[in-house]
Amino acid sequence: MRYIIIIFLSLLIPTFLFAEHSSDQLIKKNQIDRSISMPFSPVSIVAAPLSIVAAPVNPVYGQQVLWVCPIPPEKEKEGVACVVCFYYGGSQKGIEEKFFEISKILEKSHGPELLRQLWVIRLKDSEDKYALILEPLNSNRKDVINITRELAITIKQSQKKDDSIQLDKLATPLCSDLTNSDIRYQPRSPAKMPQENGNLANLLDQLDNARGFLQSLVTDNDANHNSVIIATYDRENDRLIPIEFPKDAEAFKDKKTNMVIVKESGSGAGTMYYVGYSPGTSDAFDKKYSIPAIAFPINMPGQPLKDGVQHVVNSPFNKDLDTDEMVQYGFNYIKEKVSEAFLEIASLEVPSLFTSGLSVHKALPDQTNILVMTILLIEHMDYANYLPFLAYQKKKRHRILLGVKKSSQKKLDALMLTQMRKVLVNLAANEEQSYHYAMSRSGAYGLAQIIKPSYEALLNLYPKAELIPDFFGGMRHHSNAVMAQFLHLDSELSTLSKAISLQKILPPEHINNNASLIFDLMVAGYNYSAPRLKNLINKKGNDVKNWQKHLPWETQLYIFKAHFVRDHIKKMMSGFDSGKTK
Repeated sequence: MRYIIIIFLSLLIPTFLFAEHSSDQLIKKNQIDRSISMPFSPVSIVAAPLSIVAAPVNPVYGQQVLWVCPIPPEKEKEGVACVVCFYYGGSQKGIEEKFFEISKILEKSHGPELLRQLWVIRLKDSEDKYALILEPLNSNRKDVINITRELAITIKQSQKKDDSIQLDKLATPLCSDLTNSDIRYQPRSPAKMPQENGNLANLLDQLDNARGFLQSLVTDNDANHNSVIIATYDRENDRLIPIEFPKDAEAFKDKKTNMVIVKESGSGAGTMYYVGYSPGTSDAFDKKYSIPAIAFPINMPGQPLKDGVQHVVNSPFNKDLDTDEMVQYGFNYIKEKVSEAFLEIASLEVPSLFTSGLSVHKALPDQTNILVMTILLIEHMDYANYLPFLAYQKKKRHRILLGVKKSSQKKLDALMLTQMRKVLVNLAANEEQSYHYAMSRSGAYGLAQIIKPSYEALLNLYPKAELIPDFFGGMRHHSNAVMAQFLHLDSELSTLSKAISLQKILPPEHINNNASLIFDLMVAGYNYSAPRLKNLINKKGNDVKNWQKHLPWETQLYIFKAHFVRDHIKKMMSGFDSGKTK
């Protein structure tokens, strides 16, 4: 009997699922009492009949859906015919759980090739609404429809004979949200979560709870765009206390709790605060309270100032988080993202500019993964704190970094290690949401700190890499941003290999013979720009000591930090060495 029902449904579904409907069709009054226009005509937006999809409790948010959305012409990406949406408007955790359910079904029914195109997305201009979608690349609309029909049957949603209504008009705003979403990512497998480490798992859960607590406040209360809201954790009573104060305040006393919130350092979503004390109050506040999450108002890049302010919820670094377990977890996260990006480039066989006839992953030097990890970390290690420990020489208005003062070597090493740990802890605490809105004075953005012109150049130079077209969305997607780093390094080598004095050093067949020089060249090129570095080396020769001292002092310091971080990464790769002093 079960097989008869399945056969009957497979014959019935195309009639309901893929029929064209006129834009003036009304939805039955007992389902929803409004109509919605269809901006993407003449292509109809189709939905699975409710005989396959569970009847929603709420018409849009929170329901289980399976819609097929055509890509509108102005948003169409090459190779994507339409988007299949499985679940829409749920929480991040809930949608990620569905991701693993659907991925198992998808792999079993269609093999592993489609898994790379299954995404969790965060809906644009929303911090708390997510969806699960499939973007089948290089598939025509008919193929996507067949995939959808098969999956609809396999998923085995609850069947209701009386509910055969189409939801095509209701799907219209949904499709608009999907095609305009700014974040796409694939969640980490639950198997990779630190279940064996109870303390770490509990800490990560506390951070998740604190961010969720703040997110609900920001969403429900439409918070003042000039204020910061923090979640203060009361250790003794195991509760979260929200405190709101002006974003420009260096310190703020909350009258209800008598707590004093003090700005420690940082800016924007990464600003660090701690609970201090004031005259007449106990100095034990700092021991009783911690701040696991903040909601900071950010001017969203690419949006008008009036409309673009949004509270971004984040878990900044604090001393409670600075544990070896968190550092290791952050290190594993960044290592995994670098590996993901490298494998993605390899699977796409992106042609190299540096080495004709090879793909990028084969053309780059050995241990480029370590170089990429090094750059990711030092991009978020502040410059200003280093200055007291360094010796400079001014010469013709150019400052030359002479090195570290002899009396300061241990202090500087400790400082660099502390900053490196902070970055890793931030990555552990926030994972895919880390450094989403970090922007330098030069406009370098996101985790990878690439500027918009460089990113747009990579889109044109490496079309086969299928980078996310939108700069801001692409740089907030960690795997995509790291892919851009690999491509940027390949482009750098292509440019530097044209320097006259480097032509004998940088031919592809000898790329691994001068590992130390290649490392310095690629690090300097990333910070200073490869074309300018090529011109400098043409003038000063390929002797490292000679051309390095003519770099801006910031780039000299960048190389100096890179050596320290690279060596420490190698230690961590061979066996965890947190570097935390005992």
